[in-house]
Amino acid sequence: MNTKKIFICLTSALLFAAQSALAAGTPGNVTGVEATPVDSGSIGLTWGSVKDAGGGLVDHYRIYYGTFSVFEAGEGDYENEVDTKDNTASYVVDGLKADTTYYFSVTAFSSDDLESEEYSLEASAKTMNGEGGEGEGESETDTTPPTVNNVSAPDKMHVKVVFSEAVQLPIDPEAAFGIVEQINPANTLTVVSVGMDETDPSNKTVLLETSEQTPNINYIVTAGVTVKDLADNPIVSGSTDSGLFLGSSVEPAAEGSGEEAAEEEPATDEGAAAEEEPVVAEAKDCAEDMSCFLPYLADCSAAKVSEKGEIHEYTLEITGPDATNCLVKYTADRHPSILYAGTDMVCKVAAGDYENAEAYRAAFDILKCTGDLAAGYKAVELKDTTPPENVTNLLLTFREELEKYTVFLSWTASLNTAKDLVDQMLYKSLDRGSTYDAGKSLGASATNTEVANLDGGKEYTFKVTTKDASGNESTGAVKSIRLPQTGLGVGLLLLGSVAAAGRLLRRKEDNEL
Repeated sequence: MNTKKIFICLTSALLFAAQSALAAGTPGNVTGVEATPVDSGSIGLTWGSVKDAGGGLVDHYRIYYGTFSVFEAGEGDYENEVDTKDNTASYVVDGLKADTTYYFSVTAFSSDDLESEEYSLEASAKTMNGEGGEGEGESETDTTPPTVNNVSAPDKMHVKVVFSEAVQLPIDPEAAFGIVEQINPANTLTVVSVGMDETDPSNKTVLLETSEQTPNINYIVTAGVTVKDLADNPIVSGSTDSGLFLGSSVEPAAEGSGEEAAEEEPATDEGAAAEEEPVVAEAKDCAEDMSCFLPYLADCSAAKVSEKGEIHEYTLEITGPDATNCLVKYTADRHPSILYAGTDMVCKVAAGDYENAEAYRAAFDILKCTGDLAAGYKAVELKDTTPPENVTNLLLTFREELEKYTVFLSWTASLNTAKDLVDQMLYKSLDRGSTYDAGKSLGASATNTEVANLDGGKEYTFKVTTKDASGNESTGAVKSIRLPQTGLGVGLLLLGSVAAAGRLLRRKEDNEL
């Protein structure tokens, strides 16, 4: 008797599942369930939208889940269930245990409270490890991933990456970082070695040794998801995992410099020493403290100060007096108004007391001291070569429509820090991103779109990029989705799971009771 029931069940699933469901008024079966861990306590699910007997969308879905596989065990039932609020084909199941594998099946409900006859094929995922760094329970409070705050090149063989918080490096840290030219991403820098910057006790700064940089070329450095904070939160792929820096022309400090090098200098006799130029007092290094630097302008005493920001990075050094003016050498590693960043220039600033940095900057205006610049310098406005930040949190879902599929895309808008985003582009690929189509304009404000008339049984890769008025286009947020077979193809998938058929038989028996 049991054999006969199983045979009838398999035959129905293969050939007449859809027709039977419609005839009985029950919704179709859910397909394409995918599970993805979100954090240590939740897992996100997506699936294909289902139609009811009348051809419209169903009322809602029910998610069955537990810590063991019903299909593999062949008996028992899921431990938990939860209903969605509407017919949206995605849901985040929370309240789960950390570092635990969960199994999920989904059914659909019509407005008449009729449920799909079969569970979907089972999907599973493991929640993230909830064990943080030091201190019990730290991971429960720290769920914020690290971000890249600043990137700079102290010399042409090194790059400093400053994160928002202390980070830990993976076993193979060189593979966790990539560096490409902004204009031509095909040109890359090799990351030779990676280590924590010993001068930063906060462990927020990572020092990369690279192949030789091309001076004055913009590079993008990207940190991979294997870079984590002390609570094991990985960096999130998107705009917050990368930063822009300018290739340096500065030679790295030579090994053996300092005291050893000084000992190798030939000695000079007293007569020769008398003919040497007067020793210039060593400039007072005020680091990044402008209030330390300003008093030295009163009498043009030697001093220097640095300022670093997202678009500015420069050093000012008082080199001496010129009549009633102070001669100030300006060295810029990054500045929007300098054509040849890294070139020194000299400006004249009236000696005197300046109450604050704003008063000093009013006197020392880069664009107004062109006549006093060193030979070979030209002050012009750089062409904008920086695209808007990428969109983030790209999510794909789908539903079946008359033997074809529609894919729905949603995302979080670009940070658009420069406020110059004018368009977003959608690209589609059938070879996992090796090549894309010509693209489709989505407009500047869109945060979702859909692509219809797609074939089942194929994998599609989608890329959403951002563009500014200068034509700069971001690298894009990329995600792939494999669509299930349509029609009879779905039935053949069911045949591949005898356990699924067995589970269907148990459900029917349970309903009869």
